Amino acid sequence: MKPYVGITGFKTREDVLEVEDIANELGFENFSHSLMFGYLVSDKRIRDRDSEGKQSSSLNDLPTIVRLTPRFGFPVLHYFTRGNEYAEEIQELFNFGRLYENGICRSVQLNNMDVLPTVEDVDRIIQSLPKLEVILQLPRKFLEELTPEQATRRVKEYEGLISYVLVDPSGGLGLDFNLEKCIDVMSAVDEALNIMVGVAGGFSGDNVRERIRDIQSRFSKPFCIDAQGKLRVKDDKRRMDYSSVKNYLEDARNAL
Repeated sequence: MKPYVGITGFKTREDVLEVEDIANELGFENFSHSLMFGYLVSDKRIRDRDSEGKQSSSLNDLPTIVRLTPRFGFPVLHYFTRGNEYAEEIQELFNFGRLYENGICRSVQLNNMDVLPTVEDVDRIIQSLPKLEVILQLPRKFLEELTPEQATRRVKEYEGLISYVLVDPSGGLGLDFNLEKCIDVMSAVDEALNIMVGVAGGFSGDNVRERIRDIQSRFSKPFCIDAQGKLRVKDDKRRMDYSSVKNYLEDARNAL
């Protein structure tokens, strides 16, 4: 799997096209890391296909927006649910607008603020969508309650079903995190599963270069990063701050 530099929270056509222009200017088409375009979706959007979130489009608009992802981009649906019908919801989501069938998007990040999806649910997802790449998000509560070794044993249960593991103590809120513990989890998971790992939480154009170098000092393999909360307009979280996005991408590219 190829590592990625991620931006999550694309809501409009303008967001996708503006970031594509920035990425082209910075030479991301030929970069070692993919540029991940993260589209937020939840069970609420499935139940009401016309509803929007602060950083997510309606489900009815989603296929049109995702189709704009540039050829060099890595489109990922970040799916959040508190329900217990993960597999059915994911299948419905990727069948909508023929996103999976037409190869428009075949990647999902499984998000949950409290617990991980069951192994059985992830297995059922892969059974119905066999070419789907799955990013397993490790949320704050999970990371707080377990040691790196305990977390790794839980993640190992998904071996063969997932493509990436993202250590994400922020959950898209732009919160800072204990980088040292995150690196410990990344290292333990990589050693046990030999899988692509990454980290998210509080990345911005002001700190991404320093944080990447801190990670590189203790983790020698390629890794992924993702940013969301601190790439929004300060007084209006509905809007992406393209100036902050450019600083983030430029410094990430230089550091990596």
